[in-house]
Amino acid sequence: MNILNFLQIFALLGSLFAQQSKCPNGIRIRKEIRDMTNAELEALKNAINVMRSTSTGNRTETIYDYIVKVHLDYVPIAHNTPQFLPWHRLYVLYVEDILRQIDPTVTIPYWDWGVDAARPLNSVVFSDKYFNIRPGPQGDCSFRVIYPRVHCVVRNYNANNFTTFINSETLQSIASDTEGDYGSFRETIEFIPHAVVHSGVGGVNGDMTSMMSPNDPIFWLHHSMIDKIWADWQEQTDNFWLYEGTHLGQTASLWNNLEPFKSNVWQSMDFDSLCYRYAPLSNRPQMLSHEELEDTPLPDRIPLSWIQMHGMDEEKFRNVENRIRSIMMAQKEGKEISREITGAKDNNEGAKLSSTLFYSIAIALLAFIPAF
Repeated sequence: MNILNFLQIFALLGSLFAQQSKCPNGIRIRKEIRDMTNAELEALKNAINVMRSTSTGNRTETIYDYIVKVHLDYVPIAHNTPQFLPWHRLYVLYVEDILRQIDPTVTIPYWDWGVDAARPLNSVVFSDKYFNIRPGPQGDCSFRVIYPRVHCVVRNYNANNFTTFINSETLQSIASDTEGDYGSFRETIEFIPHAVVHSGVGGVNGDMTSMMSPNDPIFWLHHSMIDKIWADWQEQTDNFWLYEGTHLGQTASLWNNLEPFKSNVWQSMDFDSLCYRYAPLSNRPQMLSHEELEDTPLPDRIPLSWIQMHGMDEEKFRNVENRIRSIMMAQKEGKEISREITGAKDNNEGAKLSSTLFYSIAIALLAFIPAF
């Protein structure tokens, strides 16, 4: 047995030991919302409603309102930076842990909107099985919130002219084209697939179109999906721990803190150590035929107001948006898709392997160090 094999086995054993010690109740499984039973959906809704009705003691603020305010308070570090993915991973997990204190059977499902991309409003998430918030500029007062002011949650879209989303085929192209390049992957996902759902559901001045987007309970399903896309990308690439970019003017590091969660980026990377995994969607619908793709319009362009709210560079944003649209146009026309998104990829496989092995060994070593 060579030293590399020995170290890999040591790292694996350490990871398994750490998983068992950190996850005494085992790994929780997040399902796609279509795969949840009626009882599981009711349990989720009931737990969310308990959060909505439980006061924090701060005047009229509920636990749910407080969670929304956390998102608002950490906008600069959680958006348009490398921390976008790890920060939201811990945010969804934080909320899931609160829900599980109310009902230990609850997990936050993901909504695979890539499957529903051509006709999003036909999805179960817009039915009474979940919180079916009625669209309109005045909001739906079955779901009241207090930030930034007391109001009814607004989904101000036109049901007769609703945007399409980024389909599963395009998501696969993004994952392949950005392999080995976390910066391009994060930027592409945050800029377009993530934004088009927020913008589409929120519409003009809706909650999902604002930094108070967690006011709308569809936020949790959407960001669970965004996290699943990242988790899938992590597992398909050679470097599970890949993380790079510039954060608040400094070179991003796995040791950057993720406030307010008292964790750093490194601690967010391995979802197994966070005690959850995603189950694939069962009975996945077949991909759209060429004829259906031809008849499906491209997603609406993201409004300038969204780009500015997130402090994004408009030219860079539009370049990524145009690239995604060109991929979708190539699908419609049955053409071969060019394999490039935002830039050259790192082909240093040896460096990737060394980095992955380093962090695996680090996890293994930490697993055997007693907690104080």
